[in-house]
Amino acid sequence: MVNGKSSLTALAVLAGLGYCATTNYCDISKNICINDGFVTLPIRGGIANITINTLEVNVQTNKTTSLRFSNGIPIDKNSATKPQFNNNETSVSWNIPSRNCAVVASMTNGRLRIQLSQPDNSNITWPITGGNVDAKYQSLQYPRGPGRNIPLRDEFWNQGTQQWAKGPGTFGDMVLDDEGVDVSNDFMMPFWGYSAGQGLGSAYMLEEDIETTVKHTSESGSLQSSFTHTFSQRENTLTYSVMFEVTDGSVLAPGFAYRRYLQETKNLLLMKDKITSLPQNKRLLGAFHAYCWGESGCDMEAMKKLVAFGIKKLWVGWNDNPMTNETTKFAKNQGYLVGPYDTFANGQPANESDTVLGIWPGTAYPDQCIRKADGSIMAGFHDRGCYMSTQAQALSELKTGNMAQRVRNSTATGANSYFLDVDASPEFFTDYSKDHPQNMMMDRKNRLDRMLKIAKEFVLGSENSKGWANSAVSFGHGSLTMVDPRFWTFLMNKKNVYGGYTPPGGPEMFFKPVDFPENFATTMFGPKYMIPLTEAVLHDSVVNVDRWDIPLYKFPVVTKQRVLQSMLYNVPVMLAINGTVIEEKGAEIAKFQKFFEPLHETGGLLPLTTFEYLSEDRMTQATTFGNGELKIIVNFGSVAKYGGPDKGCVRAILNNKQSDLCV
Repeated sequence: MVNGKSSLTALAVLAGLGYCATTNYCDISKNICINDGFVTLPIRGGIANITINTLEVNVQTNKTTSLRFSNGIPIDKNSATKPQFNNNETSVSWNIPSRNCAVVASMTNGRLRIQLSQPDNSNITWPITGGNVDAKYQSLQYPRGPGRNIPLRDEFWNQGTQQWAKGPGTFGDMVLDDEGVDVSNDFMMPFWGYSAGQGLGSAYMLEEDIETTVKHTSESGSLQSSFTHTFSQRENTLTYSVMFEVTDGSVLAPGFAYRRYLQETKNLLLMKDKITSLPQNKRLLGAFHAYCWGESGCDMEAMKKLVAFGIKKLWVGWNDNPMTNETTKFAKNQGYLVGPYDTFANGQPANESDTVLGIWPGTAYPDQCIRKADGSIMAGFHDRGCYMSTQAQALSELKTGNMAQRVRNSTATGANSYFLDVDASPEFFTDYSKDHPQNMMMDRKNRLDRMLKIAKEFVLGSENSKGWANSAVSFGHGSLTMVDPRFWTFLMNKKNVYGGYTPPGGPEMFFKPVDFPENFATTMFGPKYMIPLTEAVLHDSVVNVDRWDIPLYKFPVVTKQRVLQSMLYNVPVMLAINGTVIEEKGAEIAKFQKFFEPLHETGGLLPLTTFEYLSEDRMTQATTFGNGELKIIVNFGSVAKYGGPDKGCVRAILNNKQSDLCV
């Protein structure tokens, strides 16, 4: 059965639409037709037609509207071999000799799945999706940070270098990285999609995102996305599989499609199950997140002041200045989660290291450094020391227990949480060392394995916390932030603009308020373009928060907007605290946290189920969690509309009880 029709009926539909008018043969049991130059098969929501020479993909939807899922690739029109059915599989295969490309097409769980195989070190740019592929497409959805919904013909997002380079504080890159980005590093999860109007859209998913990049370009004023995959024996990426799905065109549809895929493949671990395995995880529900600095932020007096203000739940992390045993015990007794910031990624010479986190026992540095192809050491973040090889660390751990000892040392004052930087959001590395070689897939597996061990004992978080790590991490810092590619230049200007790592009790990087360039405010926090796409997949699995170097009060111009955004998505805010912030902002933080706590205690265990624009300007928005147990409405605009909350306010309806908060 396909789409509720028998195989014979499905094939009759194919013939009626003209797809099998010159049919060479069909396999009725597999619902696939092969005709002159095409392979046609039913999928959920329509009938897919693949041009075998070019891999152009068109779908005749059940609503009688056609959609082009991908443009074809430029190859010899007569190069493809005749497709053949595969034995005992609902798939068909053929070759494109001019590219030495083997193709397998199938219907898998209602989706079209196309797998390509090519020789080592070759590449292919496909699929090619977006505005000029099919004029019916209206907007792009993709999961960078919380997610974006970008009108394909929006003038702002189609701007190029000349438009940005107009004066001080602007940067000469296209907003959407027209030079290309690494999908495994820059997307929270490997999917994207489009809305086409009339209740239709498309979703795309990659089974493996390593060695795949995406380039966004403006073609005649419309955004187009091209994905390029490199086939590599070393990286184990000699096959490339893309799944296509017809959706209802809602902006969260691609996220819901990917969530179903994770559930089908048993790769989604829910928060309720993490709580069952480690009850301390429950403390995440309703808690804001904060990094404390200096004695005035991490000592007993600071914790008592936070409690006195009425902040009942909080995740508190420290860097180089750990809490004392007494303070840790007090904080935990209040219901807080407390723990260290750590990273296993960096190694430095002990006598030169600028942080204790870069120092490892014995000769771990440089023995465990990643080696480049020429044998030289791969310099670490900001050229400090080296990036450590996860394979070298894993091999060494069996003998030395260095990482396990490090965790014990870092939590010796009684911590119940642990933040391990970059492990769940890495730039994956290939290590060419003869002693501990690894490819990027091995790097990812090593990171997941060691995070799973830590997560058995501590409430674990990591930077960004990509979808593949959801079985290990319970929270992610940075997952709620889409970083404009030009932001790093702004961030690195510590001396004159952003602020550096001093003074110790209140590093300017975290506490100095700065003006946010207007274009960054739009690309990173513009409510017209942000959508909870990551939350559509992971809301009841991972608690997602902003980056620690972009705490709530860092950019005053967007502070209120960010509070509203967090409430709408039912996720915590990120804070940087010391004695001054606690005194000046404690009462306000407590007001926000008090409102958020009951909403997240319920909503944090529920999936995000709907997201709506309630006004034409898209500035009044609503989310629903579960079966309606929680609904949240936020007004980002300047006036109240449609009976919603006033400007700058949020309205929550929890189990039919309404409450409002104005920021």
